[in-house]
Amino acid sequence: MVISSILDSMFRKLLIFLLFFFCFSISAIAGDNASSKSDNVTKFIETLAKVKVTTYVYKEPNIKSKKLRRLYRDSKIIVIQDYDDKWYKVKYNNVRTGFVLKKNIEMRYTLKKEVKRGPYQLKKLQIDLKSLIQRFNFNMTESKFFLDMGYVPNFGLKSVKKFNGTLRVELYYFWNIKKGVKIKKKENPFQDLLKQFLEVVFFKMFMEQSKYYEIYIYDKNKKGKNTELYAKLRYTDMDNRFFEIKNVDGKIWDYVESNVSLNSLFAEIKS
Repeated sequence: MVISSILDSMFRKLLIFLLFFFCFSISAIAGDNASSKSDNVTKFIETLAKVKVTTYVYKEPNIKSKKLRRLYRDSKIIVIQDYDDKWYKVKYNNVRTGFVLKKNIEMRYTLKKEVKRGPYQLKKLQIDLKSLIQRFNFNMTESKFFLDMGYVPNFGLKSVKKFNGTLRVELYYFWNIKKGVKIKKKENPFQDLLKQFLEVVFFKMFMEQSKYYEIYIYDKNKKGKNTELYAKLRYTDMDNRFFEIKNVDGKIWDYVESNVSLNSLFAEIKS
């Protein structure tokens, strides 16, 4: 009864925490999807470019529109959108935006789909996931369950990679166990919560465009030196699938391929 009461209270707090990130991620993705549907040519980037010849920033993608600013040869400008075949959308004075003819701008590399978004977006995703994991672990270790029982599951971020149309996040999965505590039951009381955590990770990954989304989970032993692959999860992006899964908790698991049974995922305590 005591453990059940502690878990009920803890689940409520952690579910609120996870739901906050879950809803935030979904709303951000939904916004991106809506904007892409309204403008099929929109390709967002953010990179520093060099001005090849003296030119102007225009209010609209038209040389007859208002000139907002003169750009001098060899100066730098931030390109934020590959607007169409002739124009870049740029940012100047840190906050204002306008349009510049592509022929007058020199990019450091060709704006191909994965190249242009990769470095910035992956770094942002990595930072977001680290923050999510740190807060999750903090809530776990500050919980009454950990205080009374002496053990809770934790995650760690191993890597974030993108290659050949696949975005892969690698996680460490381990148990934070107080010294001297012996776990008698192997059944994991946090199984559902840990799967909900992975849902949040998936939805954060969806903010980066890809065909395949993978989560590799590595089991870290109690000494923290050796790891072994615990589970491989893969979600394949398809038209309209996101709109089906975003409104129903757990619906995403209907479309996740796994090398282990999803019913057994996180079913037992690893110590």
